Amino acid sequence: MDFRRFSVFLCVAFVGNLCWAQQPGTVEYNTVLLPALGAGDARKPSPNTFWGAFSIAMLDEGEALLTGWAIDYETEAEARQESLDMCARRGGKGCEIHLVFMNQCAVVTTSSAGIFAARDRTLRLSRRAARRSCASDCRILYEGCTSK
Repeated sequence: MDFRRFSVFLCVAFVGNLCWAQQPGTVEYNTVLLPALGAGDARKPSPNTFWGAFSIAMLDEGEALLTGWAIDYETEAEARQESLDMCARRGGKGCEIHLVFMNQCAVVTTSSAGIFAARDRTLRLSRRAARRSCASDCRILYEGCTSK
């Protein structure tokens, strides 16, 4: 057998084997190959990621007077927990997270129509969005921005 025929035979055998490897019913069918030892699929969070959270304890007749907030925490879980802890320290019972935000500004308002929250890249835009939903007796409960 000459070299050309042998190399063609090897190519056909190799390509045929690759095609067979992904056929249903074979062991290789459900095999997942990851690229280059995870290059590009293990993103680390940016060192400039800051989380914030706002919590509320509802009182009788739907009034929300007891609040807690947290700003500039490294993780969402830390921001949530600090917000709930602050609400509880201020006397809130049954505090619940109302808003979570990352690298943004947030505004929480209250009115006779309910409690509204908005977040955006600037405090001005956040205020505008929160007031759009609020009634004429709108009052700001909380506003603040992460360090970005």
